[in-house]
Formats: sequence, C-alpha cells, structure tokens
Amino acid sequence: MNKQEIKRTGIFNKYIKNLNFLNEYGFVQSKKNVYICPICLSNHTEINTENPLTLEDAPPKSLGGKANTLTCKKCNNECGYKIDSHLVKRMRDLDKPKLLPNSSIPIEIKIDNEIIRAEITIDTEGNQKLISSLKNNNPNILRDRIKKGKKIEQITILREQIKPDNLEYALLKTAYLMVFEKFGYLFILDKSYDIVREQLTKPNQRIYPNGFWITQNLPESYCGCFILKNKDIKSLTSNFILDTGKSKTMFIVQLPLPNLPINISISKKLEQERKMNLKFYPNPNIERDYLFNLDNIKELKVNIE
Repeated sequence: MNKQEIKRTGIFNKYIKNLNFLNEYGFVQSKKNVYICPICLSNHTEINTENPLTLEDAPPKSLGGKANTLTCKKCNNECGYKIDSHLVKRMRDLDKPKLLPNSSIPIEIKIDNEIIRAEITIDTEGNQKLISSLKNNNPNILRDRIKKGKKIEQITILREQIKPDNLEYALLKTAYLMVFEKFGYLFILDKSYDIVREQLTKPNQRIYPNGFWITQNLPESYCGCFILKNKDIKSLTSNFILDTGKSKTMFIVQLPLPNLPINISISKKLEQERKMNLKFYPNPNIERDYLFNLDNIKELKVNIE
C-alpha cells in the first residue's frame, strides 16, 4: 500500500474501534464494525466501494489543514466544490489589499475613462510593480494610454466570485469534522447535529443560525475542540487557524451540545461579546484522549451537563 492507502486504513480502523467502544459503554446506540461517514451518515464496512471513503482536509489543505478524517467520495466532492472553494477564495481576497510580499494581485485600472486589466506584483523585499498584458486588454487602447503617459484615475482590486453564506458553511464543516476527529462518534450521532449535516448538504438554503463564528486573537494552544462555558453561550467550539501562506487568522466556530436546542447552544451574543473572557474546557495545554479513555469521556460528559 502507498502512504495514502496506509493513512486511510489507519483512520478507518481507528474510528470503527471508537464506535464499538462507545457502543460497549452505552454512550451511543448504532451498528457495530462500521465506519459512518460523518456528513451523510452512510455506513461503510469497507474503504473501497462504489462510493469509497476518501481523506478529508479540515481546514482545507490550501489553508493549512491536514487530512485526519474520512468522508465518502460523494460528500467530499460536493462539499469541496460547493462550499470549501468559497472559503479559500475569500481568505485569498482578504490578503489582496494588504499588498503582502511575494504576491500577485489582479486589478483593473481606469485611464481616461478606459478600463485596463493589470496586476500588481510584490517581490520578497516588498517592491511593487504594475504589469499590464496585451493578452488581457484591447491592444490599441493599452498602447495608446501607455504611450501618451495618461494618468491613472482609479485602481480596483479584483475579487473572486463567492457566495458569503457558503464560505460560512465551509467554516461550519471544518468545525464539525474537527469535533469528529477529536471525539469520534460521541457527539455527532446525536440528533442535535442533524441541523449541521443538513446545512452542509443543502448550501442553497439557510438552515443553521447566523452569528455562529468570530475571529479571535488567541494563542495557538487554543486550537482544537472545547466546551465554551460562558453563561448564555455554552456550546462546543472548534478553534482553528486558516493559513493562506501569507497571513493567519484564528476562527472560533460554535456547534451544538447534545440535547440542547439550537437557539440555546448557538448564540448571536458571541459576536457582541467578542472581547469577553471566553472560558474553555478542557485546559488547552493538556492533551487528552476522548476516543478510548473512559475516565476522560465520563469527565467530559459531566462538564456538559
């Protein structure tokens, strides 16, 4: 087997073992000896079928993520195309106005009421250069404006075409898969997560409540999955950094807690209280096993109640 096959097999076996463990101690009730796709909940007794299990990046690989879970090929492809791509484009767009070193930024410039497509390139030293191409413009207009030394009237940075809601669903997907990676099937099989799965598979409809994420400047040790214990906004959270290669942004995304109505576990107050002292459990500096350690799982359940 190649490295990818070895990794897929390892993840497959680990979460089958986790599901059997949780069934044995009564934390979940489901089939045994299967891998359940976390997005569509389809059961898999083998990795390679007509709809095989594929490595899933959370966050997207192009934003610094790694493949530590499996989803079925259908879910992986559809979510990647419909929602993940919008997040990647948005994060790249946010970098453009910063004119960061070693980047190239597509722009439109207005000269004498004519629009010319060009790009600004910034080298590793921060030196900027404006480049226009005959290929992307009317050659006659471009030559005329440059030859006459016309003054640039306006510069507009070109943005990617994205759907704002879909990039939010990509954040939700990353957060959800991180919960699965950390806790296995302990939470995601609960009915409270049906709304998450429905949103990921129906990105053309607004199903999940607004106001479920913020950006926050926290130490990298706070990356991971936690219980947010502040009053009125108690929930699970996934905290992660999106890295474009030129900038890094930490996101905090709220997810339901089992048996809590969505309007309680997801609160719009999170954005309003951005500067509040968020209280997370467990301690971010202590690594704990929540897949197979019975004592850790029991303690976690106590802190949820």
